[in-house]
Amino acid sequence: MAVMSQSTATAGGLVIGLGSAATLFLWGIHEWRRKDRCQLLLLILGSTIAILTAPGEHHLVNATLPRP
Repeated sequence: MAVMSQSTATAGGLVIGLGSAATLFLWGIHEWRRKDRCQLLLLILGSTIAILTAPGEHHLVNATLPRP
């Protein structure tokens, strides 16, 4: 069984995640332009805002996450 380094796994996960996000964003643009439906773009926008603001929210409410 091959062992993968942590940095290689992190880079691979980042590539997969960004590729998936870009694909969904382009699909959302296609849906909006061709079929006049903007729900997918709004879902992606809301998810992005939630991911980016989560650390700030944890700081504001003084939430501490347990160590693994």
